[in-house]
Amino acid sequence: MIYSFIQNKIHDMKTISKLCVGAEEYANQSGEEKPGAEHFMLASLDLQDGSVRRIFEELGVNPDGIHQAIKNQHAEALASLGIVKEGIKLETIKPCMKLYDTKPSGKTVMQKIYKNNKARKTRLMGAHVIEVISSMEHGIAIRALQTMGVDLVALKKMVKSECSHV
Repeated sequence: MIYSFIQNKIHDMKTISKLCVGAEEYANQSGEEKPGAEHFMLASLDLQDGSVRRIFEELGVNPDGIHQAIKNQHAEALASLGIVKEGIKLETIKPCMKLYDTKPSGKTVMQKIYKNNKARKTRLMGAHVIEVISSMEHGIAIRALQTMGVDLVALKKMVKSECSHV
């Protein structure tokens, strides 16, 4: 039992590392220094367990369309401030060598994953990231899902089902 607990924790640390590195890469590619919840959602699509892709596919949502939906939400947010997307040149930002930092929405995602994972006896999966994001009331990530027509109630059920198979 102790052995499997340790194995799970090592697996979880690797998953969190991949998740954080991926989220930071997505943020940097879009010209942002710090990742937000939307970047963690994109990074969860790339996790090896494939749970997030399975969930979206079962809901009839193209997981590859999520990146564009997030871009659209960023453009709409800028437009609401009177900033036209075409007038802004986004440059890829090189990651800095400091302690890992996120936007407030990214902090929320990581804190809830940590809290939820303490009570869980299974390995951390991408579905657990979507579980947290689907419970958020505001932000780019949740709005992107809504504009794609994702039924959040069905999404939460799919996440629960996916996590119970572990």
